[in-house]
Amino acid sequence: MARLGKHPAAALESIAQIPAPLLQVCMIETVAYVAGAKPPEEARPLPAKCGETLEKVMEPDYRANGWSAIGLNAAKAQDRAYALSSFEQGITAARAMWKKDSDSDSPNLASRPAWPSAAQFKLLFYRAARSLGADAEALLEKIPDTETAILARTGMAGAWLNAPVTPLYTQVRRAEKR
Repeated sequence: MARLGKHPAAALESIAQIPAPLLQVCMIETVAYVAGAKPPEEARPLPAKCGETLEKVMEPDYRANGWSAIGLNAAKAQDRAYALSSFEQGITAARAMWKKDSDSDSPNLASRPAWPSAAQFKLLFYRAARSLGADAEALLEKIPDTETAILARTGMAGAWLNAPVTPLYTQVRRAEKR
C-alpha cells in the first residue's frame, strides 16, 4: 500500500496476493484512480496494466465495475482507444451479470432497476458519458433489454448534467427451491 502513490505499477504486482476477488478489484480501481490523477504522459501505461491485472479476476460481478473505473481513468490519461475498449469489457461483464439476473430457471425476482446488472450498466454508462461524451451512446446497443438501456441513459444524462453519481441500490431475490 505504501508504494501506491509513487509506484502504482509495482502495487499491481502485489494484488495477486490478496485472497478475495472483490478486494483485488477494489485495489485495481484504486490504482486506476491514482493513474487518473497523474499527468497524462506518466499515467498512459497504467490503465492497460490495471486491465491486465483485472483479466485474472474471473468473477463478472466484480469485473464490470473494475473495467468502468479503468475506462474512466484511461480517458483522463488521454488514451481514448483504451478507454473505449475498457468500457466494452465492462459491458461484457455486465451482460454476464444480466444473464444471471434474467436466468429463466432462477430469475432475480426484484424489480429490474434494482438488479445488480442494471446498477452496473447505469454506473458504467455514467462513467462512459463522462469519459467519451456523446460517443458513449454507440455502446447502448450492447445492452440486452430496453428497460436496462433506459437506466443506462439516465446515468449518461446525469454525467452530461455534471450531477454526482447516484447511489446504487441493488437487490437479489430468488424463489425458494422446493
